[in-house]
Amino acid sequence: MNILEYAEGVDASLVAMGTRGRAAGTERVIGTTTARVVRRFDRPLLTVG
Repeated sequence: MNILEYAEGVDASLVAMGTRGRAAGTERVIGTTTARVVRRFDRPLLTVG
């Protein structure tokens, strides 16, 4: 089960996610998982840096 499936399954009204990826040494502003959820999720999403 992924984040999107879980959030929809529990009827989440808001999902909060961190913006930094886990890979060491990267200087990305947003992690790849968070970026994927931002593009696909149709409910409120809070990103925290």
